[in-house]
Amino acid sequence: MTELDQKELRVLILRDGKPGHETKPNGFVRYLRQAAQIQVSEATIGLPVAAIMRPLLTLIINHFPTILWRRAVLLLYGLSLEHVRPDLVLAAGGKSSFALAACQASKGITGVFLGSARGLRPDRLGWVFATDADGSMDRWVQMPLPPSAHGAVPKAVKREVRAGWGVAEKQKVLAVLVGGDGAGCQYTLKDWTRLAQLVRGFAADESHTILLSTSRRTGSNNEKSLQQLIPNDCLQKAVWFNQFEERCMAEYLAASDAVLVTVDSVSMIAEACSAGFMPLVFSPQSAELPTRVASLITRLESRGMITRLVGDEVILDQNNDIADSQLDRFWQTQIGAVLADLKVL
Repeated sequence: MTELDQKELRVLILRDGKPGHETKPNGFVRYLRQAAQIQVSEATIGLPVAAIMRPLLTLIINHFPTILWRRAVLLLYGLSLEHVRPDLVLAAGGKSSFALAACQASKGITGVFLGSARGLRPDRLGWVFATDADGSMDRWVQMPLPPSAHGAVPKAVKREVRAGWGVAEKQKVLAVLVGGDGAGCQYTLKDWTRLAQLVRGFAADESHTILLSTSRRTGSNNEKSLQQLIPNDCLQKAVWFNQFEERCMAEYLAASDAVLVTVDSVSMIAEACSAGFMPLVFSPQSAELPTRVASLITRLESRGMITRLVGDEVILDQNNDIADSQLDRFWQTQIGAVLADLKVL
């Protein structure tokens, strides 16, 4: 056995504070805990003068020897690896990628980046899991979806959460997860009206109800439009995120029978798939998705992991086991590969 076999795996998560980047490392750690004993620490980091530093750091890290920039980049981020050196460093999001490169360049540390390298050499980051990876380099892996911190919950937990919110045992619950402008999507009042009609139609009788949450991307004005379009009696619970921030994803996924999510949020789609759902994906009329996102959505649909929402009603006829099993198998296999690389397995 190696030295690493006989101790806990030390994992450092680099956080950049962006909500969409928070869930990916958490999801990776969820799968990691299933295969190894780990000790997790975190560091919140920021990139000063990002507009200038990003292209400069990309140039330097891609083309210069690590000895010339490793210490300087760690200093820029205020990171020290001297006292407790991690075995594995996780990051997601462009602003944290440069710090990860500096960690990966340090002796005895393996990096894992969850997202597109966006111009950086993937081999500078260690393991890179991205939806746009082409597999042309070792440890550059195309992922179907990012890992999520929320897996499928036992039926007993589902019953407990539903009971806590006053949901009847036989009621059908739809979680509606709303994003907003971004990822090539532009929502108009006509789009919000269509979404509201779907919600009202689903909750037309007492045997069906809605758990709704907006996000920071939705914006206050769009939230106000939705509040006017959707009567309160359609909603078992609503989180208007720009009016009061409340983290409700885990509870919503635990309590629901199906999930509807807007196409602009890959992270929310991933959350739903990881919890065992085949989410219904709602698109605005104006949705010019970036090529990598459009390709991802097409792949997910072809694999039976999502359903594009068409028509004017929500029909619950999906097999919710498909997406979860595919994602679980993928991430369990990749965790095994990373641990083998670390000589843990």
